[in-house]
Parts: sequence; C-alpha cells; structure tokens
Amino acid sequence: QTSVCPQPAYITPPANETSNLAPVYNPRIPYAYPIYGGLKPGMMIFISGRPSASSIRFTINFLSGTSPYPPPVIAFHLDARFCTRSVVRNSCTNNVFD
Repeated sequence: QTSVCPQPAYITPPANETSNLAPVYNPRIPYAYPIYGGLKPGMMIFISGRPSASSIRFTINFLSGTSPYPPPVIAFHLDARFCTRSVVRNSCTNNVFD
C-alpha cells in the first residue's frame, strides 16, 4: 500500500467529507486563509517551503478567530529557530503563551 503526500498548503478533509480547497503555490507571506468549519479529526495540513539563506526563523500559527481585539487565541504555535537549532511549540490565550 503506497501513500501520496498532499500538495503544499493543501487541507485534506476527513474521508467522509468533501472540500473545494485547492493546493496553493507560492502564496504571499504572511499567508492567512480560513479553515471553514475548523479542523477536525482526520484532517491534515501539509506545508512545504524553503527558507532563504539569511532566514533566522519561521513561524506557523493556527488562530481561533480573526478579530484584532481581543487578540485571537493561537491554538497552535510553531516557531523554528535556526540559530539555536530549536523548535518551539505552544499556544497563546489572552496574550499569554502557555
């Protein structure tokens, strides 16, 4: 049995649901796109990219909400820091990282 990786920035719905989302190539950064209906068990998000040679880090945030105030909850935060060879994963509620 072989598996095929989804395309970059493609959101795969659970097997019993369909989606009209298409792969996104070379989006403007920062890239923001709503996930209608939210994330559900069985869904997968595949992100692929290559940082520039001068990059010191990159960050991916999944937000719950879009309002500027109060700030949205960061349900998932990933920060890859090249100079310290570390990856930080956490969340943020009420402007406080957990």
